[in-house]
Amino acid sequence: MNLRSIIPIQKERELYIEWYPTDFCNFHCSYCSFAGNFNRIRYQKRYDIIIENFFKLFDFYREKYQINRIVLRLCGGGEPTLWPYFFRFCSELKESKNNIIIELVSNGSRTINWWNKHYSLLDQVYLSFHSEYTDIEHYKNVLDFLYEKKVKAECLLMMDTKNWDSCLENFYNLLDSKYPWMIHVKSLRSTDFYNPDDYNEEQINFFKQPIKRLPDADSLIDRLQDLHIFKSLYIDEIKGTHGLMELHDLENMSFKNWQCDILKSRLKINAVGNVTGNCYNGFSDLNLFDNNFAYKLKHQNIDNFTCPSFKCSNCHNHHVAKRQFL
Repeated sequence: MNLRSIIPIQKERELYIEWYPTDFCNFHCSYCSFAGNFNRIRYQKRYDIIIENFFKLFDFYREKYQINRIVLRLCGGGEPTLWPYFFRFCSELKESKNNIIIELVSNGSRTINWWNKHYSLLDQVYLSFHSEYTDIEHYKNVLDFLYEKKVKAECLLMMDTKNWDSCLENFYNLLDSKYPWMIHVKSLRSTDFYNPDDYNEEQINFFKQPIKRLPDADSLIDRLQDLHIFKSLYIDEIKGTHGLMELHDLENMSFKNWQCDILKSRLKINAVGNVTGNCYNGFSDLNLFDNNFAYKLKHQNIDNFTCPSFKCSNCHNHHVAKRQFL
């Protein structure tokens, strides 16, 4: 196959943004990729510039790219629920009627009272479980609470080779919960503090089916749209053929020097405000905390971004629209 272009299959024109509001964390996991950078920034104190520029960002993408759905995921690299403006920020986004889906990735350590105050602002919650620090009974109580409130929530169990037996013990303990929320086991990524090559054959086999528990039938029906398999339409412009490609077909492909639409659809904003594509590439000197943010955004080379990387950074990015130069 002489692949020339990839067209994503989706009904809505969606903008997905990962936002890391703070680098402060109450856990200090030995394998964390951010472990050497905690508390350097804490968080940006100028809340007004944050919310103002987020709305400018939304307006820009709606007007230029006809975006009709925005997914904003508040992530860790730091623990996002420790950001002092969390409630104010999420409340203002929801009140703005911008069709914004708010997702949260958290370690689940906040009190039940905290979750009771905030759950109505959240559309999806991913709770990471870290065997070195997580209080398992509190963690289960939080997920049970979210389940009762009909918030889409799931467990992300981080499987650490150095504490594998403890991780397995926690896995079986999590199965003994009041409600059947989803359990997803996660292998760890390579960092300066951790080498995932240490997984042995038995452990690797454990990850072959990472979803260890699905919700009950009623919850599963509500979540079918979230459990889709990524597919794209490929086009071979030389042979004039086309067809469907699934995730595994794209994982080992190189897209270096292809024209890519990632800056139109998948963004990442770190704790210091730097804005990139979800792959950490793209944009020139664009910072969310900049007073000239709107002006600089308007003058970015979004439509003709050329990929500088040998491979895509994650599975979602494989299915961003791409075109190879002939």
